[in-house]
Amino acid sequence: MILYSSLGVKEAVVGIFVYEEKVVLGKKKKGEKWFSGRWHFPGETLKEGETDGQGLCRGAREELGLTAISIIRMLTSHISPNGIEVRWYLCQIFSDNLIPGSDLEEVKLIPTVRVEEEYDKEALTLIPEEINLLIRRWRRSGASRFPKERR
Repeated sequence: MILYSSLGVKEAVVGIFVYEEKVVLGKKKKGEKWFSGRWHFPGETLKEGETDGQGLCRGAREELGLTAISIIRMLTSHISPNGIEVRWYLCQIFSDNLIPGSDLEEVKLIPTVRVEEEYDKEALTLIPEEINLLIRRWRRSGASRFPKERR
């Protein structure tokens, strides 16, 4: 069952999973409704009663084969074109041993400077502007620079 917010909106979380100077991209299996065959940041629709942290951990386990992550902070949120409230998180992972599962056919770690060229072009148009700005900043800087925590 899918969790609905007090406004009746489905909720989802997306993890920008970081390992050293790289981030994880997943490629959806062909035939999936959303992002079929496309490279993107992994995400999960929340189940009834599930917190954002639980959804991120479940997604890391089911889609990436990881048993431990550290949630650094929420970066932004938006309503997707299909009406889902999506919250974007920066997360650290502790292994580069990724195993695709669930609805992903492939997963890979790529240097942050290559996210813009590797991420599906159409999918890039659907992500929040704050995340697009972060991706462009990575490309321009030539190194992984993650946003500083807001105070």
